[in-house]
Amino acid sequence: MVEFFAPWCGHCKNLAPEWAKAAKNLKGMVTFATVDATIEASLAQRYEVKGYPTIKYFPARPQSDPFEASDYQGPRTGKALAGHALGLLSNDDVKELTDPVHMEEWVLETGDKPRLFLLSDKTNVPVLFKALSIAFDGSVGFAFVPSSNAELVQQFQTDEFPRIILMIRRDPPITETGEPNFGFVQYEGALNFPAIFQWLLPLVPEMQEGGGQDGGDSANDAGSGLGDLSASN
Repeated sequence: MVEFFAPWCGHCKNLAPEWAKAAKNLKGMVTFATVDATIEASLAQRYEVKGYPTIKYFPARPQSDPFEASDYQGPRTGKALAGHALGLLSNDDVKELTDPVHMEEWVLETGDKPRLFLLSDKTNVPVLFKALSIAFDGSVGFAFVPSSNAELVQQFQTDEFPRIILMIRRDPPITETGEPNFGFVQYEGALNFPAIFQWLLPLVPEMQEGGGQDGGDSANDAGSGLGDLSASN
């Protein structure tokens, strides 16, 4: 989400606290940026900015041009801005597992990469989990397991929800019997994006090799329940 503003603009000044509120609540999940159009005139011209403030949004996963933007025409409140931004997050990279056989097939498909399971009593994939899948950009397999799938949930030996469990390949990668050597790590921290991101990051070799990303300074920066697994639908 990008706001083009002018320092003298009264509507821009009114928007500032709402913009900051949305940015704080979604820190690490969605980027909120501001552009002073009086300084970055060529950039404002490129995006056909004709008034202030002008708000543009970019898709989380652009299909073609990564610089292609659309106009935001909704209410200028922190809640509305955050809601719109969350709506841009897709769950294309989150696999909803239906039974143990489906899980076994998915594990084989994802190879050696770490796999993060979310066991939840909700029916839809939480936006926080969608944001995590985008942040790790294919270096982690993400799976959603509704609690209604009792047979599959039983595989994880838990009846508490939400529950986050990471499956990782152990050393040696193959056991003496020739089976893949997997281990499970259960997440015990705060149920918000920055906390989960910082816990998961050092457990993902591919992200370490690439330098990783900034998922927020600490769990305390997470903001409101918009980024909380326990507050999802």
